[in-house]
Amino acid sequence: DLETSYYGKYPFGNCFQKGVKQLTDWVQTRDLKKLFTYFIEDQDASKELFDLTKGIEDFAARSLNDVREIHAFMRDNNDNFKTLSKDVIEKVKSINAFLELEDPRREFRHAKKAYDEVKQALNDQLVDLKKVVKSLYEDAFKELDNFAEQQKVSKDKYAPKEYTINGIDNISSLATLKNRELSVADFKSKQLELIIAATETGSGEVAESETYYVTRGATTISTTEELEVYLEKVRKDMTKLIIEKKTIILK
Repeated sequence: DLETSYYGKYPFGNCFQKGVKQLTDWVQTRDLKKLFTYFIEDQDASKELFDLTKGIEDFAARSLNDVREIHAFMRDNNDNFKTLSKDVIEKVKSINAFLELEDPRREFRHAKKAYDEVKQALNDQLVDLKKVVKSLYEDAFKELDNFAEQQKVSKDKYAPKEYTINGIDNISSLATLKNRELSVADFKSKQLELIIAATETGSGEVAESETYYVTRGATTISTTEELEVYLEKVRKDMTKLIIEKKTIILK
């Protein structure tokens, strides 16, 4: 039963498979003299093996739920760990090493402590990053709402603020949060496009927008001459867009 329950599922289940094999070898030995010889020769190794199986059986009975919880946590947060500090990542490595042990009894207390610390560090970082991302989107919506008011466009024409901000609270992945942080400019540009498209021009035409990437003309500037050339190019590009009656969205 122990072999069926744990072998192949947990590294510490290997001892049960070895125990079953040892018992099977003895049971299948019909020559009593040979069996007696086996008992004598295998005495020390067998005692060690069956002491181990009894100890691991007791460990599994007491700690299996904790081991499962730790294992699930490590699996579900594999991507999140990459964003943690070096000292916390070392604890992550120690937990992964613990989960591979065939006899985890001695290291269980240390692994449990490391698990609690990594879990707390992950939660702290998640809370801090959520504050940062929510602040970025709050600022973006201030700009969007002000622009929509200027254009006399109702708020139902672009992303709902409350739904967007509250949705950030429901994110449990650091990688997803980081992506939201990096994509706030794209989000704002897309919403500006929607506002502009909903703007009434007075002539009955649909208002148009175009995104202008300010790094389009240059990636570095090191002299006043280069600056003048860059600014002139930007002025010409934007003037052309305005003549075409397009609202410029800067990125």
